[in-house]
Amino acid sequence: MASNGGISSLSGFAYQIKVFVYYLEKLQDNMEIGYETFEDVAIKYKPDDLEYIDKKCVDFNSLLKTSKGITAIQVKKKKLDAKDFKQLLYNWILLEMSDDPITNYILLMDSSYNNSDLIFDKSALTIYDEIVQSNEDVKSLKSQIKNIIDNDFSKFENAYNNIRANYEFKEIVDMDEMLNQVYGKTFHKPSVNSKVYECRIKALLSKITCEIMESVVKNKSYTCKYDDLIHFLEEICQDISDKEIYTDFSIFKSLNHISLKDTEIAMSRQYKQLCACFYSENKIEEHLVYEQYYNDYKLGNLENMKKYKIDTIEDTTYSHFTDAKEYLNNINNDKPFFRLDETKKRGNSYTLNEQIYYGSAIHLTKEDIEKKLLISWKDVKDEY
Repeated sequence: MASNGGISSLSGFAYQIKVFVYYLEKLQDNMEIGYETFEDVAIKYKPDDLEYIDKKCVDFNSLLKTSKGITAIQVKKKKLDAKDFKQLLYNWILLEMSDDPITNYILLMDSSYNNSDLIFDKSALTIYDEIVQSNEDVKSLKSQIKNIIDNDFSKFENAYNNIRANYEFKEIVDMDEMLNQVYGKTFHKPSVNSKVYECRIKALLSKITCEIMESVVKNKSYTCKYDDLIHFLEEICQDISDKEIYTDFSIFKSLNHISLKDTEIAMSRQYKQLCACFYSENKIEEHLVYEQYYNDYKLGNLENMKKYKIDTIEDTTYSHFTDAKEYLNNINNDKPFFRLDETKKRGNSYTLNEQIYYGSAIHLTKEDIEKKLLISWKDVKDEY
């Protein structure tokens, strides 16, 4: 069952994360890269409002900090008009006139949108006149710049010329391929299975997305230092290898959400079986996320030629279910909730964590599971 939510649905935001992770690979000792807001924009992520972050991600800016200074990186994955370019220039002018030593300005574009570079299509004097003659709200970018330059054209022109002299416009043809190329050495591409390498990149994207989301929902910037990155990379290489492909459940859960309003979910056997066990929608959603997590784990192992591992897990889970049902029959307490609860209590030594085990049990309630492995919390004759 596919997730109805998740960061993967957020085109612009997800693209920014990929660019951020691309520049992460360039970090060296005592360097850091930040993801922060130009303005005070509080993000309230709601799984049912997938476009919210995409609409707001225009307000985010990445800053790559080295001993030589700071590179400001703006990422755009949309068709831009003159107003968009002007907004970006205003933001950069504020940065240039701040205390931060900005040494480079980079605008990265997805080439599929065929954007022309219009950021300097007007002279410094023309833009200056537009700013000083404006009467916008005091919180607007124009008003902020107007207040800083205080009718001093030379101050404004100096900032404008510095940005222009240190500006670079880059078009990206294939961001995924760029990530694939740049992390080859870091994730030992020549010495591991191609699926393992792919999963390591995916895991880093998920980890960074989770870290950034935790910050932006609190209206805070996120900074990844070189030491942080090394720690992330070591964990990922340990968790994902030719022997095992494993994703941290807390990260997976934060980036994948279930909506019971989804017709596909509401019609599924897994959902109907869980409804026989729980009154709480939250508990039903929780267990459906376990199933998603297991499906992700299963797919990774199947692609890594580890079908035997999945077969062993599912055989063991089904065996525990039949043991649980037999036990409940013997104590005259064979009810749907107790079938599920007793199955979960028995654990599965072939899984890395209990969430994979729980997910395998929910997975085996799917309608298309072969009969010899099909689990029913509520027997078929009693199903709706």
